[in-house]
Amino acid sequence: MKTADNENPLIMGRKVFFLYPHSVIQNDMITILINHEYEVYTVNDHEKMLKIAKYFPESILFINIDNKLSEEEWESYIVTLLNNKDTISRIGILTYNKDKNLAKKYLMDMMLPCGFIVLSLSFEQSAATILKMLMVNEAKGRRKFLRASALDSDNTKLNFKYNGLLYTGNVTDISVAGMAFSIDYDIDIQINTHLDDIQLQLKGIICRVSGVIVARRDGNEGNFVLIFKDTDDLSKIKIHNFIYNTLQKNMQNKINMLK
Repeated sequence: MKTADNENPLIMGRKVFFLYPHSVIQNDMITILINHEYEVYTVNDHEKMLKIAKYFPESILFINIDNKLSEEEWESYIVTLLNNKDTISRIGILTYNKDKNLAKKYLMDMMLPCGFIVLSLSFEQSAATILKMLMVNEAKGRRKFLRASALDSDNTKLNFKYNGLLYTGNVTDISVAGMAFSIDYDIDIQINTHLDDIQLQLKGIICRVSGVIVARRDGNEGNFVLIFKDTDDLSKIKIHNFIYNTLQKNMQNKINMLK
């Protein structure tokens, strides 16, 4: 199968998959990682994960070995991944099991590059450990901000006033740093124009932003690039959540098409 990670991961970053994530990962850790601009996904099917691993071989995979399979089955599963040079090799273990022999097997015998991480009752400690592992493995690459692109126009609306008139349009891609958008009809907004009180509707979630027009996309007068200014924390949280949900949905659609 032709792989999808054809861009240099040191530039674009690596996708980070959690297979059968623990509840603390699913409910809390994902938010922390997204807020740190990591591209994170959850998967709940170990057979399909094998196929995803071939499609995104430059990614990072954290496996919850406390769930679904026995210790021997997980060992066999991970050996299968490691023995295939065309699949994910950056694998880490997540577990509440403090067994030193189990840790030795994965760290010393299998030499998993993303470690054997014993989750702590201290959420902060567990988060710090995973963030450090992602940094060591250069998971963010040179990309500064996580972005959702090619958005569904029915779910990504915006409106703002300019020169006393109300304009509407669609967000075409977005990060917490800025967005590209198109206007429903012709409008000539000059570069460096500051737009106040832009209302975004991101799949039903409303947030307000302001920013400066920095470019026209493809030279088209109706397509603009805007850099956000003074975005409040709540709006950043809403944008991050929207980006994560959009990326996860797109990934799930890919997973569902795998045979």
